[in-house]
Amino acid sequence: MRLFTALWPPPGAVAALTRALGGAPSPLPDGARRADPSTWHVTLCFHGDDDPDARAATLDIALAGAVAPRLRIAGTGTFPGVLWAGVEERDGPAAGALADLAARAGATGPRPYLPHVTLARWDRRRGDATVGGDGIAAGPWWTPGEAVLVRSEPGARYTVLHRVPLRPGTPDRTPG
Repeated sequence: MRLFTALWPPPGAVAALTRALGGAPSPLPDGARRADPSTWHVTLCFHGDDDPDARAATLDIALAGAVAPRLRIAGTGTFPGVLWAGVEERDGPAAGALADLAARAGATGPRPYLPHVTLARWDRRRGDATVGGDGIAAGPWWTPGEAVLVRSEPGARYTVLHRVPLRPGTPDRTPG
């Protein structure tokens, strides 16, 4: 079973991103498939084929007492075959709570963790999307209450299998 651990943005953040995308130019290559807003998430770690019960038990231990970062969706970028919206941590990368969550969930690799929300995918041989400037305006700040273990099925069908509560961090005093 293909699994990943993620944070799901709240409805207000999804609505703000939807509005921002409505006014941002983003010509996509032929054959691009936009991601349904109901599937937008911030992947902490892709586990691949794994046993869901064992992974849930591992996450319960690894994420016990983990601090929930204060986040917002802002800007856009591309990977080969992917258009994404960026995810910022309230106190910037130096705050480290988001990268810590990803590492605790199992993220490792040669590239640094780049939190993002996938907006569209296409065959990487068809070129890149073009996004102007920062792409989209920053959305509202939000704090996830949980990390979720998700089963991924073909066609971007996701099923939440397990939830791990996160500990609230420092109370937010940032307007917005």
